[in-house]
Amino acid sequence: MYKLFWKFFFTIWIAQLITIWGAGTAIWYIRHHEPLSETNLDLSNGASYYLDPVLSSLKSEGISATAEYLKKRFRRIVYVVDTSTNKELLNRKIPLDFLDLVRQKTQQASSNHAIQELTLGDRRYLLFVVDIPSPWGNKPLLPVFPLTGATLASLLFAFLLARHFSRPIELLKETVEQVGLGKFDIQLHTQLTNRQDSLGELAVDIQHMTTRLGKVIDSQTRLLHTISHELRSPLTRLQMATGLLRQKSSENNDEIERIERECKRIDLLIGQLLTLSRLDDEISKQEIETVNFNPLINEIIENAKFEAQSLQKTVIDQSSSDLINVEGNPILLYYAIENVIRNALRHARKIVWIGHQLMNNAVKIYIIDDGEGVDDADLAQITQPFYRASNTQKNPNMQGFGLGLAITQKTFKAHNGEVIFSNLPNKTGFKVELILPLTLH
Repeated sequence: MYKLFWKFFFTIWIAQLITIWGAGTAIWYIRHHEPLSETNLDLSNGASYYLDPVLSSLKSEGISATAEYLKKRFRRIVYVVDTSTNKELLNRKIPLDFLDLVRQKTQQASSNHAIQELTLGDRRYLLFVVDIPSPWGNKPLLPVFPLTGATLASLLFAFLLARHFSRPIELLKETVEQVGLGKFDIQLHTQLTNRQDSLGELAVDIQHMTTRLGKVIDSQTRLLHTISHELRSPLTRLQMATGLLRQKSSENNDEIERIERECKRIDLLIGQLLTLSRLDDEISKQEIETVNFNPLINEIIENAKFEAQSLQKTVIDQSSSDLINVEGNPILLYYAIENVIRNALRHARKIVWIGHQLMNNAVKIYIIDDGEGVDDADLAQITQPFYRASNTQKNPNMQGFGLGLAITQKTFKAHNGEVIFSNLPNKTGFKVELILPLTLH
């Protein structure tokens, strides 16, 4: 977000610099190149202070030396005009009507020597002082100091203005990030609610949108939870009726077995839906306990090895021997890790590697299989409920509802953890990393 601030800052500042220096240069140029007028003629007593050194130079050192002297000391202030040709010593342009005005004022200025005449040989020179408003030094330089001051002032103004625009956008970004994390009960910062401009209106609209979105998601979650509960009762009755039917009749066992199999699938689906719905809420403090992680992961691995035998596959245990304790719900953690391992067993060709290690106040569990992996396009979506990767859909032997990884993702998110999926190079396998903090604080 700081990038946005600097974009605002430099855009505003550069625009101000162009305006300040452009306007300053234009004003300077106009002031120093406008035609001379009566207001520029200096008839004060102080004019002789400038004229006397020039007169002395003309008398003692000549025209050329005086011209150099004027360039160094009195450029644009003292004028020396050859009355026979009306040319100024430094070839500065002087309007003829202004020269006529100087000649008219010569008698008036004789008392204080504000205008003086000098004859050198056959040349007669008229010396007078021109007052250019705000002359900087002895040369017509740009007013650097005022422009520098204005530049520094514009720097402060650009900072304040950039901050004025970027700060509410930063606050809006933080608010949207909270919504992205599933927190819909957001409270807008007072810097946003007190604004009466478009950004303030946008902030209020975002708050209304998130409130409405939260209500919709909550209602859908409650609906899913209610439906799952309501389905449990008739499903239980159906299973009981199927059992009684099996006891009463020895015929049509194939049909009865199919009914029982489908009932088990529905029961499994309902159980997963209830777990998924439960994970939408935060884990209560009563559910959190200190879990000895080593026995938990070892039990999961032993069960995986037993299941792998029936699939003619191998599970390799690479777990660390470090004793690890974590905070969380052991049942949810068990089910989440087991989901990933069973998923790896289904997709592996021959081998599944399972291990864990301690790292930076967290434990990292990794499950690697030597299957074909997942298409890159599916990686970002495989934790969505009911989503099944393309390679799973093509294989009729891969049964499931697409809820296992969704439950794992939500379980670790509820424990402030992280789930990372990645393909091994050249489709040689698939890797899942489960990162679980040691504490929930």
